[in-house]
Amino acid sequence: MKPFHPHGARRATASPAPEWPSATPSRLFLLRHEVEELTGAKRKNKQREVLIRNGIRHTLNAAGWPVVPRSAIEAPLAPVHAPDAWSPSVLRRAS
Repeated sequence: MKPFHPHGARRATASPAPEWPSATPSRLFLLRHEVEELTGAKRKNKQREVLIRNGIRHTLNAAGWPVVPRSAIEAPLAPVHAPDAWSPSVLRRAS
């Protein structure tokens, strides 16, 4: 026997939302579980402490959770240019 529905027919159930891969380039921000994995902390205040300590750019959403743009962790690092070794001017030869 079919279950009774007040409108005479069963409502179609909505299909579940598709699961997006976490590393899709179209995502602008890390997902909450990715921030948790990045920081090693579950609580928002501890996540924020780790982000600040490591100089990772982030902002807070209305609920107080840190929001990290992917560009803050995926951007290529600028090449490090070591400065020339210091030497006193008396030892430098005039050209």
